[in-house]
Amino acid sequence: MVWSKLLSREGVDITTISGLDIVFYEDIWEFSKRREELFFTYFHNSHFTHLIGVEQQKLGEHLLKVHAPSPAQIIRKYEEGKALRKEIEETTKEWKKKLSVSNLSEAFDALNSQFLLINREYSITPWLYLEAWQQRMDEIVRELLPNKPKAVKEEVLLSSLYSPWKKTALNEIQEKLQKKESPEKLAQEYQFLRSWSLIWNKPLDAAWIRSIAQIKEKEVPLPLDKVIKILKPDKKQQHLLELAPYLTFFKDWRDDLRRYHCYAWQFFWEKLSVLFSVPKDDLGSLTLLEIEDSCRLGKIDRPCIEKRKTVPLVVTAKLPELQMIMKEGPPQQYLTIINSLEKKSKQTVVSGNSAYPGKAVGKVCLIRSYHDVKKVQEGDILIANTTHPNYLPGMKKAAAFITNEGGLISHAAIVAREMKKPCIVGTKIATKCFQDGDMVEVDARSGIVRKVF
Repeated sequence: MVWSKLLSREGVDITTISGLDIVFYEDIWEFSKRREELFFTYFHNSHFTHLIGVEQQKLGEHLLKVHAPSPAQIIRKYEEGKALRKEIEETTKEWKKKLSVSNLSEAFDALNSQFLLINREYSITPWLYLEAWQQRMDEIVRELLPNKPKAVKEEVLLSSLYSPWKKTALNEIQEKLQKKESPEKLAQEYQFLRSWSLIWNKPLDAAWIRSIAQIKEKEVPLPLDKVIKILKPDKKQQHLLELAPYLTFFKDWRDDLRRYHCYAWQFFWEKLSVLFSVPKDDLGSLTLLEIEDSCRLGKIDRPCIEKRKTVPLVVTAKLPELQMIMKEGPPQQYLTIINSLEKKSKQTVVSGNSAYPGKAVGKVCLIRSYHDVKKVQEGDILIANTTHPNYLPGMKKAAAFITNEGGLISHAAIVAREMKKPCIVGTKIATKCFQDGDMVEVDARSGIVRKVF
């Protein structure tokens, strides 16, 4: 079996991961027709890495055909998602009134059933097919761009092609800031965006709201039919191009829904924290199944919580069932796989896909989480697994962006086009090859990053 790294992130609790991984397994088993250990998550010091034993691109393309084969299907998912958000709002409003020691298990069941549905329809499954669609789209666009007339700017075509069908929460905030609405008021209105995971999160403030202000006035996009006429795709290519406005929107909107669910249920974790006399964040060291047991038994496993704060572990399936278990240590078989994929590379030249052309020379600043953003100095080369809206203060200072992940509709690519800064995405290994302080030369036209000294 060939293992590969699916993605790495920081600041997501074990509780959340144990729910996400159920859906990863459902999708992988349905695709592969093999009920084997084909996926696991390595977790240590709040940092996690998903590892997968099937080909990610083929898995994602399969899921795209099943779940998002047409604009109509995506629109239907959106309408169902709006109804689900209303249901979450009503359910949590009711539980806030009646939550008590006697009905903790019932409340947990309500929370968990919504979380599982969101993971299937709006989080994990869509993430897999959106990544595959984005990869294929990048290939198509790079193949077709030479067809454009010289008078048509590449960035105008890309911005038009990936212009979202509707507005997401971030778009709404940017518009309201332009209308001079109070950042303090907006921070309260959109506080749900803080919720990256079920338990661990930090409040948004007015400074964060100001940081995502629109960089510049965006150009009016070309109509999609005109973009298609310019690019001259074949029938199969045109089908994927026609999905672009809908999937570009859905990519971010589904995350708004996921975050809203996490935010709406915060009162439940706060109640558990009080009842069990433990800090709320400590609950994030337990799996959903362990939380369920705690609600039923009226007690919590404190030694387990303390151990998991420092001991590395693996989250995987208990075969042949679909039940997430923890393997602490973890066993050597997992460490062998992890170490083979995490070795620091001796490469001094890295290549990826150009998201915005240009050249820059500067010192590397590695960003592994939001807390590293404050390290970025004017003119640095920002290198990260991927970027997020809360990286914007650092991105404004950086001379160029380099990411391991992503494509032409990734956050880094979109911001690069707005800021007109060199950007290379999809390098896969940039964070392994360069260290803080390395001097590098970025040639984003060619998609090359080279260590100078």
